[in-house]
Amino acid sequence: MAKRKQGETLPTYILWPWSANEAGKHPVKIRVNHQRKRKYYPVMNSKTEKLFLTEREYNTLTKTDLSKLRGENRVIRLSMERAVTDAIQAIEEATHNGKRPFSFAEFERKYLGSDTSRNFLAYFRQHIDVMAKRGQAGTVRTYESAFSALHNFQHGKDFDPSDLTVKKLEAFEEWLKTARPKTIAGRKRGHTKPLNNNSIGIYMRCLRSVFNELAMHDEYLKAVYPFSVNGGRDKKYLIPVGGGQKGVTLDNETLRKFIAGKIEGEEIPENPMYRAKLIFLFSFFAQGINPIDIALLRYENIASKSIAFERRKTIRTRTEARTIEIPLIEELREIISALGNPNKGKKEFVFEVFTNGVTVTPKEQDDRIRQFVKTTNKWLKRFCRLNELPEFSMYSARHTFASLSKVHLPVAQISKMLGHSRITTTQTYLGRFDHEQNEKALRKVFATLKTK
Repeated sequence: MAKRKQGETLPTYILWPWSANEAGKHPVKIRVNHQRKRKYYPVMNSKTEKLFLTEREYNTLTKTDLSKLRGENRVIRLSMERAVTDAIQAIEEATHNGKRPFSFAEFERKYLGSDTSRNFLAYFRQHIDVMAKRGQAGTVRTYESAFSALHNFQHGKDFDPSDLTVKKLEAFEEWLKTARPKTIAGRKRGHTKPLNNNSIGIYMRCLRSVFNELAMHDEYLKAVYPFSVNGGRDKKYLIPVGGGQKGVTLDNETLRKFIAGKIEGEEIPENPMYRAKLIFLFSFFAQGINPIDIALLRYENIASKSIAFERRKTIRTRTEARTIEIPLIEELREIISALGNPNKGKKEFVFEVFTNGVTVTPKEQDDRIRQFVKTTNKWLKRFCRLNELPEFSMYSARHTFASLSKVHLPVAQISKMLGHSRITTTQTYLGRFDHEQNEKALRKVFATLKTK
């Protein structure tokens, strides 16, 4: 019988005299001691039933040398020894052979088996299903992509949450950065596109969110937490940070050319090029309002002197709703007059991406907004080519607003106007602009070295 040594966590089998079955026999249990805490687990017989013995039977089995036991007694003793061996192996696996701290929760994962909450991919899948039921279609799409990537990285093999180590996260990041053969219908069709730091950061934040939920009531997962919480100084995994924006930033000269640019056809709402140009300008003049908030804007959000709404992207991340208020300047009035829904009832959508009274599912709403952005971007690029401007997308309106505001406003105010929940997000935006300005300045300096 295994015995506990000083400084070690080793299991032993015992007879539990405080309970008995109908035959008056007591259960045999595995006892695990750790830091003055004891927990007990049933020993199973060869028929996978809980093992019960009388005190006399137990003493005979445990005090007799195994080599001298025969028949059923030998089988029972081997079941008890096997239970101890399995428990020792579970302890070694749970502690990575002593490299990690012992926890009963992790030991039980290894010793008692696994369930959905102990398999990371299975729990990840459940997490996505819960978000889908809440109607978070856009977030579901992002998490689905992250799940699919991790599932492929694992070749479909699930794993324990505690195995999401720094090493595994680093390997996954490297895998995401590498182009791999793409297989469609069993045939290789080119290669996958390597992800940039921005996309990798999004995927890793999804993994972190799922891990955080699992660790909420699990002290062991908290103890082996793999994500850095202090910028990498703790030598844990640091999630990559992208450039902080999805589109180019327009300088004053380019923006003036854009505003003065000509369109093909008439200046009417039905002209997609005209509409794309004005939607871009609406976003710019409305403090960089996001496409989703433009699509969901109703006339009830518009007062005599301002536009007020809750930013859709962060509406679920705050305990207290925060309203963004935008001054209704003349440029915005003119765009609303030119493109706005002629039916100005309070519940009517301003830009008619949706129809009041027509119910859509969260996924249908997300799909329609994505199509709205796609169509707008397509005609924006055609407008840019027509006017010999660099091509850009709707997102450039938000970043251009932030860039131009930096000259006149403090970062805290810009952050509030953009609706950022953290000022560090705004600083990431503005840091990117500094880099672009430095690059342009260097080009001017180096241009003087070029020979004509």
